[in-house]
Amino acid sequence: MKSNMDEAISAYRQAMMDFIGPIQTIRVIKDNEFEKLHAAAVMLMRAFKGKDCIPKDVLADLYMTYGVLRAEAPYFGENREKLEEMAGKIQTCFGLILGNEVPEDRQPGIPRIF
Repeated sequence: MKSNMDEAISAYRQAMMDFIGPIQTIRVIKDNEFEKLHAAAVMLMRAFKGKDCIPKDVLADLYMTYGVLRAEAPYFGENREKLEEMAGKIQTCFGLILGNEVPEDRQPGIPRIF
């Protein structure tokens, strides 16, 4: 039986390939695939919240995803900003995982106490 972490990792990797593949091969941005990718990244955040160890390959996948998006952005003309924004969302997920947080932990107007 798979754990939440294993399911989240599998879902992220599948979504990553489904989204990044067309960008690099046929130069197409599939918005619905990005939504799946972002949802999978959020699932990763929740799965790893409170965990002491995070596999390096998971962090590498997130890092590679936003790195590829930023590297490809200049070649997408009018969609450059869209790819940059998508990269920023994945980078935010990466940062939250490293900070042991989820999006709900950050609430506007409420100081964060560590």
